[in-house]
Amino acid sequence: MTYAAKSVLAAVVLLAVTAHAAEKQTLANAKVGDWVEYKQTVDANGRSMEMSTKQAVTAKDEKSITLKSQMTVMGRELPGGEIKIPLDQEYNPAGGAKGSAKMEETETGEETLTAGGKEYKCRWVKVKGTTEGRGGKEVPFEGKVWICKDVPLGGMVKMDGKADGNTFKKELTGCGQGK
Repeated sequence: MTYAAKSVLAAVVLLAVTAHAAEKQTLANAKVGDWVEYKQTVDANGRSMEMSTKQAVTAKDEKSITLKSQMTVMGRELPGGEIKIPLDQEYNPAGGAKGSAKMEETETGEETLTAGGKEYKCRWVKVKGTTEGRGGKEVPFEGKVWICKDVPLGGMVKMDGKADGNTFKKELTGCGQGK
């Protein structure tokens, strides 16, 4: 992945962190069998890269939940993995942490989106800010995240953003709930 693509991904992860912090997402209500699947595109330096990710709950006890992740990049399936997440922590379905970013929420609203053949009533959040790039250079970014409480594993329906002239989009393609 190019440096520009990494900058876009880092900025959009920060965007998701902000939106999910506002929503106080946790996995306390998740059940074994809950799953989400997303399609992602990154356009960086005139090149486009497509990915898909799927996460599913494989185990849960009183203190933690286990998520299995699978990713396909440009048609190649990568080795999957599992991660155990404490239930008392907020959850960010995009992964990552705030790091050195400076950002502000610029707008919020509500909108109904169709994803994976279903309609979702979403709350959206727009942010803008800067994150640290190569050589300590500040890289400006902006983006928007749509969240719906009816989507398992964090509620993210859609997210898009741009940083340093490059763009990123992540959209829900399907989800389901366990029993």
